[in-house]
Amino acid sequence: MYNIVKYWTKIILCDNKRFIKIVYNMLCEDILDRPTCKNWCSLLRDMLFTLGFADVWYSQNVGNVKLFLMSVKQRIKDQSLQDWSSRLDNSSRAGFYKHFAVFRFQPY
Repeated sequence: MYNIVKYWTKIILCDNKRFIKIVYNMLCEDILDRPTCKNWCSLLRDMLFTLGFADVWYSQNVGNVKLFLMSVKQRIKDQSLQDWSSRLDNSSRAGFYKHFAVFRFQPY
């Protein structure tokens, strides 16, 4: 997810005459014309919305790229930890184990 967002920042910052930007703009127009259309831009948009960056998608501007990418990476980690914790809490097989284990990213 992080690499997709990082690539997207490169696309939105490049010159409008570059081929990748032309194709990107076509894909964006396509999802405006047909809201049920599924393409790379619509999946990216949904991912940004899930991460809480809807305003970035609408403005098509990230501001400070380095700071934005750090925020994206942190939110991806936070959401994955929340999802993991939720699945663990709802698991009947891990009822005993979750009382003794420490669940966080391990520095392997």
